Amino acid sequence: QPDFAFGTDDFCIETWVYNTGGQSAVQVLFDFRTASSQVVPYLNIQTGGSLLFYVNGASAITGGSIPLNTWTHVAICRLAGSGTKMFINGTQAGLTSFLGLDYIEGSLTIGAKFDGNYTFFGYIDDVRVSKGIARYTSNFTVPSTQLAGDLSTVLLLNMNGNNNSTI
Repeated sequence: QPDFAFGTDDFCIETWVYNTGGQSAVQVLFDFRTASSQVVPYLNIQTGGSLLFYVNGASAITGGSIPLNTWTHVAICRLAGSGTKMFINGTQAGLTSFLGLDYIEGSLTIGAKFDGNYTFFGYIDDVRVSKGIARYTSNFTVPSTQLAGDLSTVLLLNMNGNNNSTI
């Protein structure tokens, strides 16, 4: 089964972000879509700084705020049968989404929409996509060390190079 086809199972998508781009335009963090309306995760920062989790052409969860010039941990986790939750710095943001969706396979674009628009201005670090586990199901203490992989990790990007490096 493809890594990003979450189906009806548990999953968790998390990262650290540092927004330097202001709050006057939409900025995309993750987009698993290849077209506008698909049952795949899409996460962006709205004008004004609120976080939006978008699925199948509609808003699923909106809440919290991504501050400027501060490292912020962001996570989207689904525990099958218990809903999908969005967390900012370990605290649930917005309401739990109880959409029982069957997530199809998508291709991941980080820092922009699938078509290259709505780019994120800032830094993204420690991206981890986990399949078959909802790593966070209630408020939690954010990791204080680099994210690590395990048997549930389908993507791990620690991004330890220098700024603007290709390593």
